[in-house]
Amino acid sequence: MKRKKIFIGIAACVVIFIIGLYASQHYGLKNKLFSSYDIDITKNESMGNDIMTVSKSDNVSKWDVDYQEAIENKIETLLNEKNYTLDEPLLIYNPFETNTSSVNAYFNTDTSVKIQYTVSVNDDSINDFTRTLYTGSKNETTKTHAYQIIGLVANKENTITLKALDENNKVVGKKTFTVKMGNLNSDDVPKISIEKGESTAALSNGLYTMLSHDRFLDPTIYMIDNDGIIRSEIPLKDDAAYRIVYSNDNNMIFSYSKNKLASVNRLGQIEKIYDLGKDWSIHHDYTYDEENNCLDILATKNNTGVIEDCIIKLDLTSGKVTQLMDFKDYMSDIEKKASTLEPDEKKNEEGVDWIHFNTIQLIDNKDLILSSRELSTIIRVNDIYTNPTLKYFIADDSVWDGTKYDKLNLKKVGNFVSNAGQHSVTYIEDPSLEEGQYYLIMFNNNYNGTKSRPDFDWSAYPGTGSIDKGEKSMFYKYLVDEKAGTYTLVQSIDLPYSPIVSSVQEYSGNYVVNSGYLNHVYGEYDISGTPIVQFKYSAKNMGYRVYKYSYENFWFQ
Repeated sequence: MKRKKIFIGIAACVVIFIIGLYASQHYGLKNKLFSSYDIDITKNESMGNDIMTVSKSDNVSKWDVDYQEAIENKIETLLNEKNYTLDEPLLIYNPFETNTSSVNAYFNTDTSVKIQYTVSVNDDSINDFTRTLYTGSKNETTKTHAYQIIGLVANKENTITLKALDENNKVVGKKTFTVKMGNLNSDDVPKISIEKGESTAALSNGLYTMLSHDRFLDPTIYMIDNDGIIRSEIPLKDDAAYRIVYSNDNNMIFSYSKNKLASVNRLGQIEKIYDLGKDWSIHHDYTYDEENNCLDILATKNNTGVIEDCIIKLDLTSGKVTQLMDFKDYMSDIEKKASTLEPDEKKNEEGVDWIHFNTIQLIDNKDLILSSRELSTIIRVNDIYTNPTLKYFIADDSVWDGTKYDKLNLKKVGNFVSNAGQHSVTYIEDPSLEEGQYYLIMFNNNYNGTKSRPDFDWSAYPGTGSIDKGEKSMFYKYLVDEKAGTYTLVQSIDLPYSPIVSSVQEYSGNYVVNSGYLNHVYGEYDISGTPIVQFKYSAKNMGYRVYKYSYENFWFQ
């Protein structure tokens, strides 16, 4: 009888343990444990009299959504314990560990206002940084305020001035506090120098966003102002963020590891982690489909002997991953030819890099523009979700003559050297164009390297460079006419040479460009192609891309 009672007691304990474990995973008790034992938010006078910081156990990763929720809960507890005001706000330095150059501010106001802030330092060479904060809604003003304030300068005492403005932009309140900043997180922060250009055009508003600096060594996103001052640092894990996109819930999404992406809200909290699983690795780019709330991602199917030749879809609602295209199924003869080369000619550490996609653009919510570096070819795919079909190629005729794909290749109009090893191909509509016409801009690396086709004849590409040196790369702008089956070079701008990586962007009436390898220089050009400014930066390896973003309706109004 006693044995039976003991058995029942043990069984009951096991059941309770299982229920408790389930609850901890599914009902939020896990983050309560984090909150109780791992997290503390306390004043840190070394950073400033008003500044609080978060401490945690070393074995807790910031890339843990439960941990992020526990911080949120801890902050909510503090807000419930006291009515914080503009005169006495709750100020927490980088609470979610996602932005080294930031402090979060929480407070209430009696009337509905908007908040403008200025970051200033005691250094005449560094201009003030002023922005109006986004409230998180369509309303420009609010009584409940929660913000991530970015723009703090490393190794300086930063004075932050908050101004409350009414609907008539009259200052109705003011608060000033200081934050003593130390080093940035990275051990490889780029040193940036400025060279003024010949153009007198105005620089666009926004932050140059470096994606990602030294991706193989210390991958980091830097956001840099028009004076070359780093205003934000987002440390990643072990791989690059190839671009920043925004989902329907207005969260910022970027890759931070080989098979993972993070969804971060405007306060810096990581709300979701998207894990592609062991079968897939992200490479080089992704694009957001607003209509279907998904990402179309350039991917490698791991352990197949080939790399960088697939497209997958990530459903941002469910997290489900679906293969859309494996280009071996569409261009098997090209892949097999590359795969029959000798091992020392064909392979890197992971597999045969026979097509090397580096850009993906979604158009009309169903078609794709792809850039293949290895084939020096731009590819359009139609009906990606229902019946993927190769629509056309853009390349020099010498790439596809004598193959079954030559009829897909658009006809070149004019006397120019076609794109070679291009990156950052971007689709641009123009209402002044006829139906079936549009522009494609790109960073034409002007690079004649291809490991999978060492016998390719590059004679149709005079002036192209090698992996070690070259005369120049170019900004290219093509006019594509699908009805006529042609492409025409309508603008070319000489750029510092970069055989690989790099980017171009049409932004606010100017061009933003980055030569990310060898020369390490990004800059802004006016619409005619004359440089306004160039920024040289240090890098041990590369700066993959530099795009400019306003961050409006995320951090700023």
